[in-house]
Amino acid sequence: MEPSPLAQIDEIFRHSGMDCKFSINDHFEFVVTRSTKTYPIAEMSDGEKSALILAAEVVLSDPGTVLLIDEPERHLHRAVSPDFIRALAASRIDVSIVLFTHDIELLDAMTAENAQAYYVRSVNWSSGDPKAWDIVSLAELPDSTEPLRRALLGGRTRLMMVEGDGRSLDKPLYESLFPTWTIVPSGGSDQVIRAVAGLNEQRSFHWIEAVGVIDGDCMGDEAREVYEKKNIKVLPFNEVESIYYLPEIAERVSENQGATFGCDPETLLSAARDEALKSIKNEQSLMNLAKDNSIKIIRRSIFERIPKKTSLGTDKDLTITIDSPVLSEFDLAEKLVAEGDHNAIVNRFSIKSSPYCDKIAKGLRFSSKEDYEAAVRVTMKNDEELVNRSRQAVGPIPAGSPATHTAEIAANRENYDEAAD
Repeated sequence: MEPSPLAQIDEIFRHSGMDCKFSINDHFEFVVTRSTKTYPIAEMSDGEKSALILAAEVVLSDPGTVLLIDEPERHLHRAVSPDFIRALAASRIDVSIVLFTHDIELLDAMTAENAQAYYVRSVNWSSGDPKAWDIVSLAELPDSTEPLRRALLGGRTRLMMVEGDGRSLDKPLYESLFPTWTIVPSGGSDQVIRAVAGLNEQRSFHWIEAVGVIDGDCMGDEAREVYEKKNIKVLPFNEVESIYYLPEIAERVSENQGATFGCDPETLLSAARDEALKSIKNEQSLMNLAKDNSIKIIRRSIFERIPKKTSLGTDKDLTITIDSPVLSEFDLAEKLVAEGDHNAIVNRFSIKSSPYCDKIAKGLRFSSKEDYEAAVRVTMKNDEELVNRSRQAVGPIPAGSPATHTAEIAANRENYDEAAD
């Protein structure tokens, strides 16, 4: 004999990790048993009831039925929904199931079972009714990092790829500065550049407006212009953490601290800056700043000098010669410190590993640079002036959506209209 519907439902729940067995007792009551406790199904949780109803619909469907299940994650706990839906599909291979979901984990679970996955990018409406859908197979989307993929599938339209990972404190800083963008940490600068390029090369597959932001790393104006044309913003300072210590930001924080402690903010900041300069005035600190920059300059110089395939011969050795920038960077650091040019120091050099940051923070009466930076991020949420100062320091962001892209969108929508007609 084939298993009864209740036995089939029990099996679905078992594969989902939910220890439920359903039966009809001697009083003709529909009950559920969990562990050693038996109780009426009316006492089940709302999520369990939803799962039971859904399982019953699938088990009792006629062969050849196509079931449309809309957003099961709204009724099932996220911890069990992927396994539950997989168990449903496995229980009836003679029934087709179409899922509509915003749950990336559920999507991953189903595609792992060789299910076909499609991404609905937009809907074309006419007089309040849907006229056409723009649907593409996920297999046609460009290769991307996992955070980028999740942002794409989440229906976001303005993506800003930045350096770092999801745990980086740079992300909340960028989110404060650019609240209308979805910030996607994408690894190192190379990964950011590749991610933006991949999206921009696949514009016919999406409506995404994508830009990248990478650290300045002592880059020259000519290189910056090249990246700008590729929708990559090169920060005007060495690294994004420099934002915290730019003079205009430190001034704003000192104003807040002056109000808090009842002291003159200019005096407070002046003393902090004096201590910060003293901390990097010694030869070892200056040399460390010079070497940090030199590594970045040398790495970029080597890549620029890698020969083209056509110029390679059969020589056994290949020599790339570059001038060491250490002494020139040291001289520049020494000069800027002697002049007390805080703006140039913060812009040009990697100060995050120097004592400069701690001295600024403690001079402004914070216990550490981490507390100071956290205060900047928190203040940005309610201080539009501080946000504006920071945005001005960063400078304009590339458009991210060239005119050709806009034209492609318009042309594609016209095609949808003609197809629907």
